[in-house]
Amino acid sequence: LGSAVAARTILVCVVTQATISSVTVAGVAATRGVEHMGGSWTRASLWRATVPTGTNGDVVVVIGASTARCGIGLYRIGGAVTVSSTAQADPAVLTVAAGDFAVACAYTASASATWTGGTRDYILNFADYHTGASATAASAGTLTLNPSSSLACAAAAYRRT
Repeated sequence: LGSAVAARTILVCVVTQATISSVTVAGVAATRGVEHMGGSWTRASLWRATVPTGTNGDVVVVIGASTARCGIGLYRIGGAVTVSSTAQADPAVLTVAAGDFAVACAYTASASATWTGGTRDYILNFADYHTGASATAASAGTLTLNPSSSLACAAAAYRRT
């Protein structure tokens, strides 16, 4: 989780094949921001929790059924944020202000999945692939985060308060 900061926000990208009941970060309940169900078996969602204390902690994802695949990616924002825009599609088109921080996660069918509009931050291989990307908006307008070979994609833009 990194250094403790008052109102530190931890973003959790979850990709799975099951319904997600809840997410906690270091014992703090996270709030679901956006979720995209891509067909009958792929799901991508973004959760956020304000975790002002501690430098580490467990991330617990509770799912509604057994599943063969579940992956997470974490992002840390040093301060409180509001959600300025969300998207549940591929490509994910967000309405942003200059300086907004955008995050997207996707369930993909390719180990070489790439992103346009943002930097690929990670890719996890668990028979299918979970990948995440981020970008900071240079100016107000729209920001498009587009993963290749996507089966489900969820994205959100965050603004510091």
